[in-house]
Amino acid sequence: VLLGVLGEPMAGTVELVAEKDCVAHGLCLWFDVDFYGRAFLSTSPSSTKTHWYQTVLMFEAPHAMRAGDALVANVELEPGSDPGAKRQLNVYANYDVVTAENARGKARDADETLPDDREHFAQWTVQ
Repeated sequence: VLLGVLGEPMAGTVELVAEKDCVAHGLCLWFDVDFYGRAFLSTSPSSTKTHWYQTVLMFEAPHAMRAGDALVANVELEPGSDPGAKRQLNVYANYDVVTAENARGKARDADETLPDDREHFAQWTVQ
């Protein structure tokens, strides 16, 4: 995202496939910054630790998942409503947990499902 549009709302789709049986308790957000090719900063859990951390967004209830199941979501990010809190961010997620069995024979494309048609909705405000 370019600096000029950083304060604008943005949205995208994501599909997270479970590699093994697990329980999904939430989502994790992080950022990567490329400082015009001179330096790079990542707060990814797999990157070198910095004083910037990831943001953990907990679901209201955990979701049991089996290997091959997917959490498919429409995620929207928008600046917070308080103009004095420039780092405030509202996060909205409309999501489904799609079992591997239900995905056989049909597309599991997040772009084909409207956000309001998803089974679950979550909202968070983070700093």
